[in-house]
Amino acid sequence: MLRAPTPPYFVAGLALIGLASAALWAVRFQAARHATSEQVLGIVSVSRIQSLDPDQQAQTGTVAIRNRLLQALREGLVEFDPRLQAPVPAMAESWDIAADSRSAVFHLRPGLRWNNGEPLVAADFEFAFRRALSVGSAVNESLMILRNGRAFANQRLADPSLLGVTAVDPVTLRLDFEHPVPGLLMELCDPAWVPLHAASLGALENGSYWLHPSQLVTNGPFELAQASADRLVLRPNPHYRARSEIHLASVEMLYTEDAALYPRVLQAGRAQLSDRLASGDVAIAPRTGIELWRDPTLATGWVHFNLRQGPLADRRVRQALSLALDRSRLASEVSTVNVRAARACLPPVNDWDDVRTVREDLSEAKRLLGEAGYPDGRGFPVLTWPYRNTGTDASVRLPEVCSAQWRDRLGLQIYLLPVDEDEFQHRLTTHGYDVVLAPVVSPLPDLTHLASQLITARVRAYSGWDGAGVARLLEKAREARRDQVHDRILAFENAYLDEMPATPLIFYNRHTLKSLSVGGWYVDSTGQHPLKYLSLTEAPLAVDD
Repeated sequence: MLRAPTPPYFVAGLALIGLASAALWAVRFQAARHATSEQVLGIVSVSRIQSLDPDQQAQTGTVAIRNRLLQALREGLVEFDPRLQAPVPAMAESWDIAADSRSAVFHLRPGLRWNNGEPLVAADFEFAFRRALSVGSAVNESLMILRNGRAFANQRLADPSLLGVTAVDPVTLRLDFEHPVPGLLMELCDPAWVPLHAASLGALENGSYWLHPSQLVTNGPFELAQASADRLVLRPNPHYRARSEIHLASVEMLYTEDAALYPRVLQAGRAQLSDRLASGDVAIAPRTGIELWRDPTLATGWVHFNLRQGPLADRRVRQALSLALDRSRLASEVSTVNVRAARACLPPVNDWDDVRTVREDLSEAKRLLGEAGYPDGRGFPVLTWPYRNTGTDASVRLPEVCSAQWRDRLGLQIYLLPVDEDEFQHRLTTHGYDVVLAPVVSPLPDLTHLASQLITARVRAYSGWDGAGVARLLEKAREARRDQVHDRILAFENAYLDEMPATPLIFYNRHTLKSLSVGGWYVDSTGQHPLKYLSLTEAPLAVDD
């Protein structure tokens, strides 16, 4: 069974093709079809991508692999280079940023084209940013730094010409901002800042590109070549600005519902990379020619409290629940390899490694709970916690371990409700929970960008929290000089934890099985490892009998 609804055109393809059983799937890929000299990179994944529309929210569990695909298919004004760990020119070859950081002019490279050969111009960025904000997607929170961006997204402003984006001429784009943005170039590395081809918008929205890949018009290093029930194929974009630097002849994403098959598929040479591994699969010893690669990620597991009703509307109760957790023990019981205890709201990047803002104090937790009217948990209602029974091992184990700690330490009862993906999404939409587990993920290792993910409309919807006061602290951090950012983000974190709409539990690691034939693989704090840098060596893989 697929874990989530599939695009309508893709469903038709599934009906015609059908899904093979895991056993047959494994047999099929025992023989490698491609030698490394052909530069065909295979990636095996359990995550089926539902949409390649950059303005649509990724399904839970598919964020990382979909971001990698979108990064391969689309490119913005600048991009984050994992080799330099810094922004570099992409579609724009140069820029002029105002001294007050409230505006910038970007000069596009001459001769840019979409993959269908049509010219790519500044107006394509203007169209994309207006469309992204008009659809109200939480993935486009980054765009709200534009002048009138938030008002436009919230439909308080109807005139798109008042939005802070202007195509001055075909190769010049001007951006104006609501507030100073000293870290602008890093901000523009967010996937939200990509252009769109207006004439093909219909195919993007109705998903017809799944049956007719040429209808997906993109500007990144790769283009969509094929899509079927069991694989997705990318090939180099012939009109990409740096086509000569792409080494791979194609990229094949192979789908399976059993991650235990990953080592066999790589060993057979059918694929050279795996998607993320569950903690149980990490224990598998890599075979000849394969290594286990570990990335610390920018993903944090959060428990979100529903503030709309019941005892969780009381901040003291939320703080008590957070203070009562033993995160070290929680992390060790969930996974010894895939997670780390969260000691702060933001993952340990840059100079945030030693920050400790998350407190644990059982005595204070009991005091606050008693002060709220529930001494030793007496009179406290049962809380409902739905979780995806088809999720990763951490998403299943975290509710079990947290609820056990709250029961043993505070005397509280939690009703754990395993549900399928459809029911889980329904409960998120209708707020049918008291407590829910949902990750917060950032695409960029930047403190202000990481912090902004905690107050997106989507994340605030989990708890029903307004967050206006905390949002103002983030704006101060955005406007700060580089030497002030650390202290202002620290003030942001402390204010967030005082409000306690959610509490961080763990930081996720990502484990990947990687063939030793994969070249161009750099340490990457984003965990994306862009496909444009990868190549395959001539070294053959040893295949077990």
